[in-house]
Amino acid sequence: MKRAVKLTKFTANVYYRRLTDTTIKLPETMDTQPDSSTEGPSQKPDQPNPLHNATEKTKSFAEYSGIAFQMLGTIGLGVFAGMKLDEYQQNKQPIWTIILSLTAIGASLYLFIRSLTSK
Repeated sequence: MKRAVKLTKFTANVYYRRLTDTTIKLPETMDTQPDSSTEGPSQKPDQPNPLHNATEKTKSFAEYSGIAFQMLGTIGLGVFAGMKLDEYQQNKQPIWTIILSLTAIGASLYLFIRSLTSK
């Protein structure tokens, strides 16, 4: 039976080294740092760590996908509220749906631009 491993930055480094160097062995507990004999190939200080770049890309991907879901939710809520108001007032033309959906699009664009400029 395989044991569950809590994925931390240390375990990600261990797995990356394990993929690049087959001579590395995993320590017994994942909470302790390995000794110098299990560190695998040493990186030169001037070379960037590819795992670090991957985590930065992952962070930005997660951040922008969160913004996309926020925009989707805002616009969806505006359309839903407009449809319910038109249904409640028994409008022949979807006036509230148009007004609230355009307002929601404007609000989501404002939130998107504000989140980009705050960084």
